[in-house]
Amino acid sequence: SKEENLAKNIDLKINRQYPHLVIFNHKKTVSKILLETVSYMFVEKVTLS
Repeated sequence: SKEENLAKNIDLKINRQYPHLVIFNHKKTVSKILLETVSYMFVEKVTLS
C-alpha cells in the first residue's frame, strides 16, 4: 500500500540520518519481547502449579 511504502521510506531516511535511534528502538523491542516472554513463562508456572 501507499502508506506502507511511505513509512518504509521515512524509516530509511531516519536510519541514514540517526542510526543510533534505530539501535535504541531495536533494543527497546528486544527488551519488550524478553519481558513478555518472561512474564508469559511466569504465568504458565503459576497456573500449572
